[in-house]
This record gives sequence, structure tokens and C-alpha cells, in this order.
Amino acid sequence: MRVNKIAAAIIASSMLLTQLPVIASDTSSAIRGQVLDVTGNALANVTVVVTHQPTGKTKTLTTTQGGVFQTKGLPVGGPYTVRITGGTELKFNNIEDLFLQLGQVSKVSLTASAVQKIERIEVSGQLSMAGAYRKGPSTDFGEGDINNTAAISRDLKSVLQRDSRMVVDPTADGGPALSIAGGNVRGNSLTIDGVKQNDDFGLNKNGYPGRRTPISLDAIEQLAVNIAPFEVSYGDFQGGNVNIVTKSGTNEFHGSAFYYRSDDSMVGDDSEGEDLNIGDFSEDIYGFTLGGPLVKDVLFFFASYEKFDASKPYQFTLDNENGVVDPNEKIGVTQADFDRISQIAQDVWNYDIGGYNTSSDEEDEKILLKFDWFIDDDHRASFTYQDNEGNTVRDFWAETFPNANWATAESNRYNMNESLKAYSLQVFSDWTDDLSTEFKYARKEVNTEQIPLFGTNFAQFLIGTPNGGQLYIGPDQFRHANALSNDRDMLKFKADYYFNDEHFLTFGIEYEKLDIVNTFVFGSLGMTTFATIENFENNKGFHVFQNALTGNANDAVDKFEYSTTTFYAQDEWSITDDLTLTYGLRYTKYSNDDKPILNNNFVSRHGYSNQNNYDGLELLEPRFGANYTYDDNTIIRGGFGLFGGGAPNVWLSNSYGNDGVRKTFAGCADDCFDGKSTPQAVLDFLAVGGFSGGNSDTNSIDPNFEIPSTWKVNLGIERRQDLGFLGDNWQLSADVLFSWVKDAAIYHELNMHQVDNAPDGRPIYDSPTPFDLSLTNTDQGEAQVWSFNANKNFYTEFGNFNLNMGYTYQDITEINPGNAFVAFEGYSMPADSDFQSETLYNSEFEVRHIIAANLTWSNELFGDNLTTISLMYNGREGRHYSHTMRSSGTFGGFAGFASWDGYNSQSLYVPNGESDPLVTYSDDFDKQGFFDYINGTNCLSAGTISRRHSCTSSWIHRFDLHIAQEIKISGEHKLELTFDIENIGNLLNDEWGRAESYVQPFNAPVVDVTIKNGQYVYDNFTKPTPTVAKIPSVWKAQFGIRYRF
Repeated sequence: MRVNKIAAAIIASSMLLTQLPVIASDTSSAIRGQVLDVTGNALANVTVVVTHQPTGKTKTLTTTQGGVFQTKGLPVGGPYTVRITGGTELKFNNIEDLFLQLGQVSKVSLTASAVQKIERIEVSGQLSMAGAYRKGPSTDFGEGDINNTAAISRDLKSVLQRDSRMVVDPTADGGPALSIAGGNVRGNSLTIDGVKQNDDFGLNKNGYPGRRTPISLDAIEQLAVNIAPFEVSYGDFQGGNVNIVTKSGTNEFHGSAFYYRSDDSMVGDDSEGEDLNIGDFSEDIYGFTLGGPLVKDVLFFFASYEKFDASKPYQFTLDNENGVVDPNEKIGVTQADFDRISQIAQDVWNYDIGGYNTSSDEEDEKILLKFDWFIDDDHRASFTYQDNEGNTVRDFWAETFPNANWATAESNRYNMNESLKAYSLQVFSDWTDDLSTEFKYARKEVNTEQIPLFGTNFAQFLIGTPNGGQLYIGPDQFRHANALSNDRDMLKFKADYYFNDEHFLTFGIEYEKLDIVNTFVFGSLGMTTFATIENFENNKGFHVFQNALTGNANDAVDKFEYSTTTFYAQDEWSITDDLTLTYGLRYTKYSNDDKPILNNNFVSRHGYSNQNNYDGLELLEPRFGANYTYDDNTIIRGGFGLFGGGAPNVWLSNSYGNDGVRKTFAGCADDCFDGKSTPQAVLDFLAVGGFSGGNSDTNSIDPNFEIPSTWKVNLGIERRQDLGFLGDNWQLSADVLFSWVKDAAIYHELNMHQVDNAPDGRPIYDSPTPFDLSLTNTDQGEAQVWSFNANKNFYTEFGNFNLNMGYTYQDITEINPGNAFVAFEGYSMPADSDFQSETLYNSEFEVRHIIAANLTWSNELFGDNLTTISLMYNGREGRHYSHTMRSSGTFGGFAGFASWDGYNSQSLYVPNGESDPLVTYSDDFDKQGFFDYINGTNCLSAGTISRRHSCTSSWIHRFDLHIAQEIKISGEHKLELTFDIENIGNLLNDEWGRAESYVQPFNAPVVDVTIKNGQYVYDNFTKPTPTVAKIPSVWKAQFGIRYRF
């Protein structure tokens, strides 16, 4: 605060800025204030003018009998001025440089002093601690946070990980995955200018509708993350809500142009003494932003464009035959094997399998246009348009199973092409000083195509090699017929009414409709496994096809829509100046008229229809929050409520796509198939029902299924504290969040029956045909998340320092992680000893200990040019994993790759020494190595069945450095040179910064198991080895230049 003396009657103006309850998934901000005289009495009928300086728009308000003025629907950011223009003889200084936070209410308190001396107080615009509080745990990131983060990928998750409650996992296949406060990575909600941009269908672990972030960092005005907001207008998520508002135009033209470059000369190779063989690559990112007036003071525009071009190396290598296993080396498949298979494919099958170590070209393009129309002082409209397109080259078999002994030819890889178009129209209106409304219409269109690199003109073949490896050629089976479109329409009307100075009422109605067209018929072009290269050459194998009964995959397309209608009402009760209660209800009704095809065989087996869907389901979510200002330095807050919805729509889609009627399997042997045209005999067999005789496997929804939901309870405290020699004005906060599952989704097989017990007591099941997987609920699972944060600004003669430190502890249990999009994967992948039971285990998303720290220094080293250096540290315990056994029918269950056998998911029985009567060993079993391993692994207990996720991978430590140098050209024209180094610790010492994990489903198979004479027989001990995430394990740098005006 800067104090200046002037020659006039003194009026001291003190300002208290308070963050009041967050406004649900909002794109605007609000101000609530009070005008007081010198004795502290409220001044009624005083005229207050609020001015948004960038656009010159004003809002004129009149104080109530309690001296209160308030307004909503304001543009985020600022600066704003607040001034008194009439209704009192007292004089007040203007409040300058007030910046509003996204989705929050800023409270302004103006108090006049008696006329004495001449003094003036100017306010810097920073929120003071006195009264700065939140409704539920949350965090905010502004333009400074974004600019001061090393974000080579230009992904907003790089910014989010500044908070220890956000775990960004770069080791996740298809990631980086974001877990908020230990929640499911598929359970978050992302909104940009009011448009939901989640991965609605649930195929991407990054949570985005595409493979990359849908928004350019240069287009973001503010970003907020709400973990448990106890406002009724928040909904349709159980993890957290990431809310973004984009920049807007002003009365002055402003913009930027930027270019960033990284390539293989700016990346490390070594991690813990290993050469990770990163390969050659290049990445270029360029774009611009531009904003300004179309009609001064009335109509404004903002535009953003960003393009990403990259050439990327292939990350897996063939067997180098040197006896040393390198990261991502495909043991058992040599270059000679590959060349021989390639030649046979060309000579015998007339098919080009492509190369192996080939690079791929990827790109991504983002366009955003925004128009803001200030219709008059009481009405404002905003329209945003987004158009994103991009591709990534994927390799399902290698990326999903990096430690498996199979390799994939180029023809087995595919291009994932994705497009997003989004539209949002919002109208904010103040009808009176007490009544304001918001109207929103939004639409999102997402299309995903998964196209094999060499087209869909051949089958998938898996060919065994002499040294025990396998090679996939031809389009992978899951890409034979695979396309998805999902369109979401959203309508919202919300009214806020200031009933009086104590009660602020909110009412709303929202309607959403989702249209989904999903084509997914895996294996429609044929799938064949050849035991040897010779069999491949001589066409000795069994060819399997899955297709519609007509032989046309388009006849098995899943097409459906469903909608939700939500009503909510809430009262915010300001009992005193220090205590506020918020309470309300949120009610959602689901409509889902489209039904799966009726399966009469299913009805005969179970006595009810397989056509159950979401139609008629309801969700009632009560919410309650309290905020208490204990003193000028301390805020205490808490709340409880139910949070539901937001489940991946693929769970619903599975019941349409696997009705057991429209699709079936068929096949033929040996030279009946040329790899290209489906044999007529197979088409004829499909027409009469194939192997299942028209009675195929099903996915269905339990008649008693409820929308997944979780109870959450929060208690938090924020305090400004002097810490002696460490300095004053530390901002300290602590939060605890407790959660209890009300209804979580799990799968249950309807036909399976126990027929025996294994030696350790686990059940052995029969092998039913068909298998019927039912989506049902459990009420088991709970969580507690403790977080602590400290923040301090140091203003010194050597520059300004900002230090932020956070720690989070998680303790979370679950029945099933819900992290799969195919039903049989959701059922069979997570390790267990009884897949039909409901047993609590450590959550797949639990990370017990997380530390985040950020230190930023800035100073003007020459002229008025700012130099900034930021260092961010993230340290966390590794991901959980499970010790398992490789089985083949040992414990029953349905057969094939869809079973627990296919995912090595049966939990390991840990013998109680070599003499354990439950276990015997094959003649060549490595007992010494096996017992050395289990005795040296602390998370295993002798004489017990190992528990899912009882073990944890190594800690991951990472330092990211950002350096920026500003160079002023003239006036507001500036150049900014940036240099980012992610994982700089690895640059200093290659023993640092390694990122490794067991990939999903996080199973670490140790032995092969069979049962003989009432004992387990263990064979083929293999010591588990985690997968190294190559690029996240080494340093990577990027140069950038940005021009701003």
C-alpha cells in the first residue's frame, strides 16, 4: 500500500477484499460491498459506480438500508474502480486496481474518517488475508502462474501441478493423467467459457475430449480448480472441476505472437546409467492472440491460434541380442525375425507390413474466437467459438503392454484423428439491483477416428518367433471398425436474488442432451495367431472374425441419446458479518428413451430385460457450507454434500454395443482365408449366429443401478501468520476432505458359480457360456485427504521472491477403480483373488505423499526489463501395483483374452517358506531367486494372498526450470525470450528424475500357476520390472520467443 499526502480534508479509505463463495462453473465474477460512516454505521441510498477499466463499462448501484451494494455477472480480471458518486456528504477515495477472480465474489468495505489532515490511500489490488476465504477446497491460477511455469507441452496440467492436491502422472499410457485429491482420472470436469469439455465418452486418460489440451495457454485469462464446492450449481463430477475463462478484448488492441522449439538436441538420453535411446524428434509450436474493440465501449473481440507440428521417434526397440534388457526392448523379436516375416508377407500374402523403427508426424491446431457485447449497463453477452483438430500416432499392443514379448510392425499402428467444435452463448442481465440472471446455450461436437496407418485392407496376424517372441502385423483388431462421435447440447438459466442483506437466493435449471454414435466391432477384418513363422508362411492357423450377423460392421453401430434436467435452489445466509451459511438442494432427472436391442435369451436366463439404461434415474444432492471469520487473520470453513454423475458414458454404451444379438464370432482354419476378404463360409456362419448360435455374451445394467455418487465433508482453515525470523505475512492453509461412497459402479458376472476352492481358499469358478457382465453398484469405499500449504512474498533489494509450498496425504480405498472403457477389462483387469466379491483395496489413484514447491524470483536487471526465474519441484510416492500369478484356466472363469487369465490378474499367494504345504515347484523353478525376491519385498506377507495395490513404485522427484527475459521495444511493445528445462535434476545428475511405474492394470506377474493334487505348482519365476517412461525420465528443454503489445 502506498500513502500520499495531498492538501484537502482527510478521508481515509480502508478496503477489505474478500473471496466469497465460488460461483458454480462460472465464467464471471461479482462484487459485494458495504459503505460505512466514521462510526461504523451503514449508509443507505448511497450511489456507487463500478467501472471495468479495460472496456470503460460502468455499473451504477444504490446501497440498501444495511449499506450493502452488490453486482454479479462481471467480466473476470480487471482492473476495476469502485467510487461513491452521491447520496452522502462524506468523501471517499476511489478504490483502484481491483481485480476479480474467476467464479468468486470480492467483498469491498469502505469506511469514511472525520475531516482532519490530508492523506490518500491507494490500493494495490491484492486480496488481503482478512476475510479471504473459499467455499470448499479450491485453488486459482492467474496469468502470472501460467507464464511462470515450465510447460513445454503447453498443457494446462503443467500449471495445475503447482498444487500438491493435483497429481499429474506422466507415466500413464495416454496421459498425462490428472487426479484431483485422489479422485478417478475419469471423474473430473473441465469447462471452458461455460462449455463442458470433458472426455464425455471416457476413452482418454488425460480427461480431455482429444489427445491434447483443448485450449492454448495464451488464451487463458484465469483458471480455477474446485475440489469440493458446496454450491448446488456445481455438479456432474466426483473428482474435481477445472474451470477456465478465456481472455476478452478491450478498448485497446492487445495481442501476442509466439514460437517455441524443442528437438533431440535439447533432450537427455541417460537415466540411472541407462541409455534410453530417445531418438530423433522435433517439436514446433507457434501462434498468436489478438484482441480489441469492434465498437468502442460496446463490442469487443479476442482471437487465439496455436499450431503444434512434431516428428516423433518410435519408442520401442527390437531384441538386440546382447543379453542386456534395455528399456522398452522387445525381447524375442530380432531384426532378422522382422525381416523374414516382412518378406513372407510380401511374397506369400502380397502385403506390405511397413517398417519398425519409423518416425511419425503429428499435429494439433487450435482456433478460438470470442465476442463480448456490452448491450447496456445492465446486460452483457458473450459468444465463444472453438475449432480444434489434431492427430497422434498410437501403438496399442506396445504402449498398453510395454513389457510383453510382442512387437508391432508399422502396419499395426494407427492414427488417432480427433476434432472438437464448441460454441457458447451467455447473456448476463441485471434486471434490478436485487435480481440478476444468466442464460447460456452451448454445444460441443467431438469426432474421433482411429485409422490404421496402412488402411483397413488386411487382417491382424500375430506370428510367433523362434526365441519366444511375437510380432503383430496388419491393422490392430480394435481398429478394424472404430469411430466415435458425441455431441452435447447445454441450456442453463440461473437467477440470483438478493432477498435482503442477510439472504442471497439462487435458483437454476439446466438441461443437457448427449448424442452418441459409436462404431466398435473389433476383429471384423479377421484375427489370426500363427504359432511359428513357418505356419504363417504356410497359412496354418485358425482365423477368427467378430462382426454383425450380416457381415457388415455398420449394422452393429451403437446410436443413442440421453438427457439430464437439473433443478437447484440455494440460500446464502449472512447471519453476521463473520458467519455465513450456504445450504441448498440439487436434483437431476435422467431421460434415456433409446434402448439396447432386446435379447430374449438374456430374459430367459435372468428374468429381466437387458434393455435397462439410465431412463428415470434420479439424483438428489444436498449441500451445506459454512464460513467463519475468526479474526482479521483467520478464516475457518467447512461443508458437506453429495457429489454425483460424470461417469464415463462408455459404461452406458457397453450395454448397447454388447446386446448379445447383433454381433457374434465365427471362424475357419488354414487356407480358407487370404488375409483380405472375409470367406463366404464365415459370412454364412455369421448369418446363423456363429459360434454362439445367436446367444452371444452381453453387457447390461442392473435394474437397481443408481448414478454413482459420493458424500464429501470438508474442514479448512486459512491464516495469515508471522513466523519470526522467517518473516511476516505468511499465508497458511490446511484442509481435510473426507469422502464416503454412496454408490460406485462395479461389474458382476451373472452366470458364474463357484465349483471348488483353490489351495489358499480362493474360489474356483465354472466357465459359463455366454458370460453376462452387469453394471451394478457398491456402497463400499472411502477416502481422507489432508493438505497443507504455505505462501510468502519477499520484497528485497535483490528482487521479489514468491515461495509456495504444499504437502498432501491421501488414504483411499475402493472396490474397483473404474479405469477401463471395455466392460470385461473393468471386470478382469484389476488384481483380485475373487472377482465376484466386493473387497476393499488401496485405490488405484491413491498417492500417499505428495510435495509441491514453487519459487519465483523477478527483478529488473537492466532498464525496465523484467527478468524472471521460476523453479518448481514435484515429489510424490510412486503408483501402487499388485503381485499376481499367470494362470490359464486354473481358477475357471470365462475363457480368452477377456478373462483374468488374459490380464494376469489373479493375486499371488505368498508361500510361508519353501516348506509351505500349499505350494510345490516345478523342477527347474528358481527357488533361490523367488524367495530372495519375496523376502526382500516389504509389501508382501508370507502365508497370505497378496492384496491389490499393496506395493508402491519408487518415488518420483522432478524439478522444472523456467527463465524469461523481457525486452521492451517501445511503449507496450515487448519481446520475451524464454528457456524451459523440465526435469533439470536429470541434467545435473542422470541418477535423478527417473519416472517409472507398472502400467495399467498395475499387475506384476511373478509365477505361472497350476493346481495339482490340492497344491499350487509354481513355474517360471520372473522378477517384476517397472516400465520406464522414457522422455519423462530425462531432461528436456525448449526455447521460446513471444512478442506482446
